[in-house]
Amino acid sequence: MSNETLSQFKTLLEEEKALLLSGKIESVAALEPRKQELAQRLETNSLLSSQQLADLQQKVRRNQILLEASSKGFRTASERLKEIRKVMLQLDTYTRGGDMKNIKTAHPKIERRA
Repeated sequence: MSNETLSQFKTLLEEEKALLLSGKIESVAALEPRKQELAQRLETNSLLSSQQLADLQQKVRRNQILLEASSKGFRTASERLKEIRKVMLQLDTYTRGGDMKNIKTAHPKIERRA
């Protein structure tokens, strides 16, 4: 049973990696319950060799790095969108005296071109 569980866990980690690399982050969360179940089964029902454990840890670490990179990318994109919205809603300029002045603009209109 432990070899089957180990094989299932490795397959799940490969599926998670593929989802992370393809940008399907929402699907990664759906794998978590199965991942927890398999990890618990491995913990309680088997003795892994040091090589098997090292291989599993490497795969988990790799996916964790991918997940962190995705998270950082989303945060960066969110911050950039906030900056763009700010620029669209206000204009920073300077007076003749050199003081900064914020000019609020009306809500931007979307221009459609054919």
